[in-house]
Amino acid sequence: YEKKDLVFILTARYNAMILEWRMGTNGELEVVTRAHGNVADRIGKPSENGILAVIDPQARVIGLRLYDGLFKIIPLDKDSTELKAASLRLEELNVYDLEFLHGCSNPTLILIHQDLNGRHIKAVLWYMYGVYATGYTTDAYEALCIFVSDSHRKDLEYPSSFLFPQYL
Repeated sequence: YEKKDLVFILTARYNAMILEWRMGTNGELEVVTRAHGNVADRIGKPSENGILAVIDPQARVIGLRLYDGLFKIIPLDKDSTELKAASLRLEELNVYDLEFLHGCSNPTLILIHQDLNGRHIKAVLWYMYGVYATGYTTDAYEALCIFVSDSHRKDLEYPSSFLFPQYL
């Protein structure tokens, strides 16, 4: 973990960056770009529900929902200055909110989505082969999405739209 907070920014043109504030030699604060990259896809319908961005509580990955039916994972490597995103297919099109769960050995996403039968909450476990085994390197970030069984899917009352993680 870093001893200080960093800022993740995503622009309207899908340019992503991680910024750090450092004390300069003259005593003034300066902004330093730690990593950057463009995470846009050539294909895909931008989500009608807007962009959703989440950061894994252990700072292993950043997750982005930019397009309907697509989830982007950016592996975080503190030694890399380039942000590279892997695109993963999501069967849920209408995603209203998502968060990473705390205390999981692999990044585990929980999301609220809507289909013809109403709104549901579902847990999604991400195994990132080639990322965790090599100390978060982005050289080989082949990703496999495994949906946790339907027993981890719950129906929600219609107005449910937001997730609020509880730190226990």
